[in-house]
Amino acid sequence: HDTGGKDLIRQIVNLAREEGFRHKIVFLENYDMNIARHLVQGVDVWLNTPQRPKEASGTSGMKVIYNGGLNCSILDGWWAEAYHNDVGWAIGNGEEYPETEWEHQNYVESEALYNLLEQDIVPLYYTRGRDGLPREWIERVKRSMRTLAPYFNTRRMVQEYADKFYMPNYKTVLAMTEDNMKEGLAYTNWRSKLNGAWKFVKIQDVKISQTQIKVGANIEVTAMVDLGQLTPEEVRVQVYYGKLTTLGTISEQAEAVDMKGSGVDGNGTCKFTAKVTYDTSGERGLSVRVMPYHPYLHTSFLPGMITWAG
Repeated sequence: HDTGGKDLIRQIVNLAREEGFRHKIVFLENYDMNIARHLVQGVDVWLNTPQRPKEASGTSGMKVIYNGGLNCSILDGWWAEAYHNDVGWAIGNGEEYPETEWEHQNYVESEALYNLLEQDIVPLYYTRGRDGLPREWIERVKRSMRTLAPYFNTRRMVQEYADKFYMPNYKTVLAMTEDNMKEGLAYTNWRSKLNGAWKFVKIQDVKISQTQIKVGANIEVTAMVDLGQLTPEEVRVQVYYGKLTTLGTISEQAEAVDMKGSGVDGNGTCKFTAKVTYDTSGERGLSVRVMPYHPYLHTSFLPGMITWAG
C-alpha cells in the first residue's frame, strides 16, 4: 500500500528511459538478498538518501563496510551514529524540516549531494598514483573497515543485547519469582497503582537561577512537582538540556540530569533541584520531565508516562 514509494519508482523508471539518462540508470526489480549480495560486493560508493528522520536502520550500509565500499548518506539511522569525515561522506548536517518544507529539504540535500560528488568523491576516486591505484581512496576504505567493522556487526549487537537486556531481565525474573512471587506480586500492584495515578502527576513550576551565564558556570534548576498519589521514590525527575535547533527545539544530542527531591508538603507537592553546567557557548534550552521509577523497571521510558513541564 506504499503509494508514495510506488510513485517514486515509477518516476525513476520513466526518467531512466529519457534520452539524457538512457544507459546511465539501472533499475533492479525484485530486490532480495541475492541481489543485495551482488550490490554490496560490487559498488564503490553506497548512496543512501532517506528523508530524515524516516530511516529505520540502514543495515545495507553496514554490509558495504566489509566489502570495501564507502558510504555516502543522509545523517539518519546507523549513519548518524557511525559517520566521521574520514570514513565516508554525509549529505547535509542532520537537519530536520517540517512537512511544509520537504520540497525545500529535497532541494538543499540534492545540492549538497552534487557538491560532494563533484568536489570530493569523484576527484578522490580518480586521483591515481604512478601505479594506477587511487591510494587516498584505498586508505579511506581501509580506515572505514578498521574503524566501523569491529562495532557495527551482529556479534557486538547480540553481546550488547545480552549484557544490557537479556541477562538483567533474567536476574529480575529470578528475584521476582522467589518466595511465592512475593516481589513479583508487589511489582504488579505497583504497576496497577501507577496506571491510575500517573494522570495526576503535574509539573507546577520551573525556575532557573539565571538566563545568561559564562562558559563553565552552573545554573540551578528548581521544579515544583505535584506527585498526586505517588512518592518521590517512585519517580525520576530530570532536567533535559542541550543546544537549540534552528526550529527552537532542543537537539537530539541533549543530556539529562536527575534532580534531587526534598520532601513532600501537605498537598503532595515536592521540590526537586539540580545544577546544570554548560561547557560551550551558544543558545541552549532546558526543560523538566517526570518519569516512573522502580528497581524492577528496566527503563523509565513507558508509553504515555512522561510528563513534561508545560
